[in-house]
Amino acid sequence: MGYNYKESGYGNCDYLIVTKKGKEEGGLPDGVVILIGQLYADPEFKAWLPTAEEKGYHVFTAKHCDDEREFTHIRKNSGIVNRFGFFITKTNMFEHIDSDYDIGSGSWFRRKNAPNFMEALKHLD
Repeated sequence: MGYNYKESGYGNCDYLIVTKKGKEEGGLPDGVVILIGQLYADPEFKAWLPTAEEKGYHVFTAKHCDDEREFTHIRKNSGIVNRFGFFITKTNMFEHIDSDYDIGSGSWFRRKNAPNFMEALKHLD
């Protein structure tokens, strides 16, 4: 099913957070999806990613299948094909799993808006 993304129109940068339903029904940890690509977040949002592990975060690739606006799964190993964004969490959700993590209903995530990347990550602390 996945999460269908539409730009908020508020400026700054949109990001997604895991909802209570996503945690309970999907078994997802607290996490933030930082959107990338020409349709999504500005480059400033992804400039911080190389230092993510130093700060204690795990960064996984949020992927789409056919529709680039639909977030359908999370992949342990990145890659540039079908990239929707990055799923950032303090939990290593792939510690014992080697396959992609499929996203269920659209209500597993909620869109938020922030002026900068670090503001978005405050949802994890």
